[in-house]
Amino acid sequence: MAEISIADLILIIISAFGGAWANSWQRDQEAKKAEDRELRGLLVLIDWEILNNNKRLRDDEGDEISLFAVLAIDGLRTESWDRSAARLTQLLPPLHVHALSAYYSQITEIQAAIESPVTPREEWVDAILAEKGRQAVELGNAARGLIHHEYIKEVDRVLPVPEPPDHSAIEEGAVTDRP
Repeated sequence: MAEISIADLILIIISAFGGAWANSWQRDQEAKKAEDRELRGLLVLIDWEILNNNKRLRDDEGDEISLFAVLAIDGLRTESWDRSAARLTQLLPPLHVHALSAYYSQITEIQAAIESPVTPREEWVDAILAEKGRQAVELGNAARGLIHHEYIKEVDRVLPVPEPPDHSAIEEGAVTDRP
């Protein structure tokens, strides 16, 4: 039987600790990459949702539109936020979570007013909702700016992102399902 010297034993122990550390470091790097991919994926969905909502809140010229007319037919979207808010609060810094929360709070208030049967369908209410819509668009643009500056890189934009559907025809009273 071969004898193991103290130097060999120390070398074996150091090698074992070194190998364990390298393995742990590699697993941490893989987990970080997966977390980054998850965050970017969630933010791409949020970005699209904000873009789509902002399109519904403004027409192409940036003028106010009748939110009652548009949103009663095709409401604002919050599904991506509803499904990912808890995870995003774990992945994003508090300032970015606050920006998204402020935006979605405005969207929820507008949607609740539109859907409520007790909200009067009068011009003055539409004007108040239009102001809330302007504020939501500003908050949404600020949140999208953070998302694009910090998280969504050019390499993530391989495919062109289509524009959301145009809702200005609804405001003008056009019927969109006829040829």
